[in-house]
Amino acid sequence: MVTELKDGTRVHVGFLFKHNAMFPYFGMNGEARRDFLLDKLKKEVDGIEFVGGDIISDIEEIEDVEDEEDIDGILVYVITSTIWPFPIWSLRKDADVDIYRKKPMVVATDFLGGFYPVVDFNQFARDNNLPVITVQSSDFNDIKKALHKIKVIHSMKQSKILSVGLKEPPEGSGLWVQELINGEPMISWRTDPEGYKSAVKSVFGPEINYMSAEDFKGKYYDVIPDMEVEAEADDWINGAMKVQVRNRDWVNRMARMYLSMKKAAEEDKFDAIQMDCRTAPAQTIMEIPMKERGIELYGFEKPAWEFLKKIGAIPTFPCGANGRLTSEGIPSVGE
Repeated sequence: MVTELKDGTRVHVGFLFKHNAMFPYFGMNGEARRDFLLDKLKKEVDGIEFVGGDIISDIEEIEDVEDEEDIDGILVYVITSTIWPFPIWSLRKDADVDIYRKKPMVVATDFLGGFYPVVDFNQFARDNNLPVITVQSSDFNDIKKALHKIKVIHSMKQSKILSVGLKEPPEGSGLWVQELINGEPMISWRTDPEGYKSAVKSVFGPEINYMSAEDFKGKYYDVIPDMEVEAEADDWINGAMKVQVRNRDWVNRMARMYLSMKKAAEEDKFDAIQMDCRTAPAQTIMEIPMKERGIELYGFEKPAWEFLKKIGAIPTFPCGANGRLTSEGIPSVGE
């Protein structure tokens, strides 16, 4: 399974054109050029619905689009260019910078088409740190690449992330989640999960769904058939250059974790998974020095499993599953 970009991206497009402009030539037919470009956009750019399509003479004519909730981004295709000293929209004294912050925007033109306003606007966007990409190219693939970024932003806003971990670390458990770095919690977002969830939604768009390790274990981990686990573990062993774990049970647990995380992604449409490794006991609880936790020394595994079971955690670690899922296109990480 590879995480696909979400459908339904809508981009409003406007074609900036001025009659009898110097570039690309006097007397250009703006309507004909607009029709050609709009048809090309609709045929060659997959996964984006283009709306609008009007010829405009000033960027302010699409200012209201910035407030439309069902529009994911804006494309301004600059067809013509006037020569200096006529100031373009972004350089006027009355230019409102804030209107460009509401939606991601692509401002594009053919090479030597509307180059003056696009070059100037590029500097304006950089100076004001605007979510704008400018493209000056006769290679249509360059415009498609820029528009793809709007599609990615839309996809992120539609995405779901599963976050698995203990909601409250047991008192005196010695869990890593309680450790401090310079007086601050090592995993600070765990101290205010709802605030973090809100911030991620506001800045990046994805929806985080929290689930306790115990709930994940009951819904996904425990229900994977043993035969499926054995077959998956065989694939891991047979495909490995070397197996550096103490016994088959360790591989089976990793395989079960992988299958359960993949089940969550496929059945409940999660686009990414975060599995909290910090539900594992800290070395102080296990009373085993870190130096003895070498890759070939797994004498601590039995008490580790028992402790994880006692605190309601999943009785294994997600490292192998994280690597396998991420290589398959399902982002999977620790906390």
